[in-house]
Amino acid sequence: MGWTSVWALLIGCAGVTPSDTSEDSSGDSGPETDSNDTSDTETGETDDTDPEDAQGAAFISAMYLDLSVIERISRFRSGYGHDFSDEFEDCRSMKHYFCMQGCLTNDTTPWSENTIYSPVSGTISSMFEEQSFGTQMYLEPDDHPDFRVRLFHVTPEPGLELGDHVTPGQVLGHHVSSQTMSDLAVESFANDEYRMVSMFDVLTPDLRAELEDFGIPFDELQISAEERDADPLECNGEQFVDEGNLPNWVDLVNAN
Repeated sequence: MGWTSVWALLIGCAGVTPSDTSEDSSGDSGPETDSNDTSDTETGETDDTDPEDAQGAAFISAMYLDLSVIERISRFRSGYGHDFSDEFEDCRSMKHYFCMQGCLTNDTTPWSENTIYSPVSGTISSMFEEQSFGTQMYLEPDDHPDFRVRLFHVTPEPGLELGDHVTPGQVLGHHVSSQTMSDLAVESFANDEYRMVSMFDVLTPDLRAELEDFGIPFDELQISAEERDADPLECNGEQFVDEGNLPNWVDLVNAN
């Protein structure tokens, strides 16, 4: 995906109900549009982190959802949802979807009851209503101004405003509804390049240890670029024509 297209791209985020996702790992009830506008990210500041080695950055220090409500997580570079890629890769989903209660169990808890927390210490650098489902937030982590953590489908807490400083674990709001999954992306703009990294590559050591204790299988949460290239997806615009042959999901029902 070229750099110029990043600034202009409008892409769809899959809206799926718990009953849809409990039937199979890839059911997509149709796209809704979420803007890939990155205009808030021109800070003029630099970050020492090598964008090709996100392990050098560690700024996500809190989970943005309660672990107990997550039943499955889509893999980085999956074939689920829609094309969400960067300047260096194409036709793959370079973010994580989080499917909550009812995806794999009989839990009927409305997803709108699930609290969204700040995963970082940072500033709300952008916040706008999506076309269909809730509000999208960009968080600029303290000490890592070339990164953005992007939260989708949030009903914000009253009084939360653009420019507010937030702390790890602070309540940002709630997930918008059971019509669409929650998803999170991490973007890097270091060296005037647009790259996407998995949130699980920028965890603080303490959070990583907490997730390991919970049973999160880190080695399964990503499809490598080489694996994806060897099993390429076909896209029609931003929509996947097929889902590929690699598993798109990691199930956490054994961990809950």
